[in-house]
Amino acid sequence: MSAPRVTVLMPVYNAEAFVAQSAASILNQTFGDFELLVVDDGSTDATPEILRSYDDRRLRILRNSENLGLTRSLNIGLSEARGALVARQDADDISYPERLECQVAFLDAHPDVPALGAQFHSIDGRGRRRPLHLWMKCETSLGIRWQLIFENALIHSSVMFRRDVVADLFHGYDETFQRNQDFDLWTRIARRYPLRNLHEVLISLRGRPDSLNAGYTQRSIARVREVCVAYADDTLGPGEIGQEGLDALLQGMSPRIYPPLRDLQPVIQWIDDAYRRFIDLWPEAAQLREIRAHAASLVARLAILSAVKSPAGMSRWYLQVARYDVPMFARGLVRFAATGGRALFRHTS
Repeated sequence: MSAPRVTVLMPVYNAEAFVAQSAASILNQTFGDFELLVVDDGSTDATPEILRSYDDRRLRILRNSENLGLTRSLNIGLSEARGALVARQDADDISYPERLECQVAFLDAHPDVPALGAQFHSIDGRGRRRPLHLWMKCETSLGIRWQLIFENALIHSSVMFRRDVVADLFHGYDETFQRNQDFDLWTRIARRYPLRNLHEVLISLRGRPDSLNAGYTQRSIARVREVCVAYADDTLGPGEIGQEGLDALLQGMSPRIYPPLRDLQPVIQWIDDAYRRFIDLWPEAAQLREIRAHAASLVARLAILSAVKSPAGMSRWYLQVARYDVPMFARGLVRFAATGGRALFRHTS
C-alpha cells in the first residue's frame, strides 16, 4: 500500500464526549489521500470502543499501554506517521470539510513554508459558537515572527507541517514540555523558516473547563516565559525584551492563577519598545496592519480579563487599544463594556 500524502495526527485521552465528532470531521474531508492516526494515550473511558466501531481503512489506532502524556504521544505518532505532511487535530475540535484540501494546496505552492495554520471559530462544550473573540493569528511570516515574541501564533489543532522538517531537522516535540510543546516548536522553527497562517477559518476550537488549555500551572507558565525570553533575545537582540512587561502579560493572561492586573503600563511599554526594535530590523513590517492589530488584541484581552476586578481602572487602559488599531478597539468595546459593567454593578450593589 502506498503511503498517503497526509497523516492526521490525533492523540486522545478519555475523549468519549467528542472524539466521534472530531474523527468524523476528518473522515469527511474533501481531500481523500490521508490517514487518520489516533494515538490513544491509555484512555479508561469509552474512547477505545468508539474508535474500534469505525470501519474505515484510513483510520489507524495506536494505544499506549499507560498514560504517557500529550507530548510523548505526539512524538510516538510522529514516528509512526506515513504521510510527508502531518496535520494536527485535537480530539475535541472540528475540522471543516475543505481544511486538508486548502492546506495541501498552499504547501504545494509554497515549498519554503514548513508549517501552516489557519483561523478558527471558538465553540463551547455543546458546539455553540462563542461570542466574537479577540484572539487573532497573524498570517504573514513577518507577522508570525512578531506574534511569537508575545504568545503562540499558530493554533496547534489547525496546523499542517512537513514531517521531515519537524521530525528530522527539529527532532519533534521537546518532551520536557507537558504543555505549550507546540509554542516551543514553532519558535524553534521560526528562527530559520517562514511560518504562515491561512486567512480562511478551517477549524472550530472547543474551549471547556476541563480542556488542556485550561490546566495551566505556575510551572507551565514559567516554561512559556523561558520560551518567550529565548525567542525575543534571538529575534530582537539580547536584553531588548522588557522583563517586567512579559511578567505582567503572563500574569494578566492567567487569571486562574494570578490576581488580575491593575496597571497595563509595563505591557504597553514593552509592546512599544518591541515594535520600534522590530521595525528597525524589518522596516517592511511598518506596512503590516496585522502587527498593529495584534498589539491592540493583546492590550484589549488584558483589559477585559482585568476589568472583572478593576473595571474603573481598566477603562483608561482599554483606551490604549485605539493607539494601535481602531478596528480592534471597536471590536472589543462591547465585550469590555459588558465585562466592566457587570463588575461595576456587583461592586456597587
